[in-house]
Amino acid sequence: KEEAPAEEIDVENLDVLAVKDVNDVGNGEPLFAHFLYEDWALLSACYELHLLAHAFKKDLNDADRPSFKEKDLSFYYQKYYRKSFDFKNFGIEEFADFLELIKDTMTADEASGFLKPALGDDATPEQVLKLAEESRRERSRRVD
Repeated sequence: KEEAPAEEIDVENLDVLAVKDVNDVGNGEPLFAHFLYEDWALLSACYELHLLAHAFKKDLNDADRPSFKEKDLSFYYQKYYRKSFDFKNFGIEEFADFLELIKDTMTADEASGFLKPALGDDATPEQVLKLAEESRRERSRRVD
């Protein structure tokens, strides 16, 4: 018996958020096949900041202080991950520009200035990966 030819998948126009398996979008190619070093670094930062915000809220358990502000980010990042964090490593001078880059996973409350995760505490690494791929595609479109 001959196998039916595999259905052609238009990877470039694929709905990233609808992908069921990030390791195979349907043609054997992983969703992250076109990631460069910068994409992996940004994905890592997004997920670590997401986890940090949720862990901080759970650990502190204080309704008056649900999070921390930008000025405290490096301190808490160092405490939780035992490594330094500097958004300028992403080639960005202003923290607001960094937040714009990761807006799918982290935002700042305009009134209080507290950083807050954009995703719930049940968000999976795969969900963050999908958002990172969506962001990578958008940045790529803007460059083209």
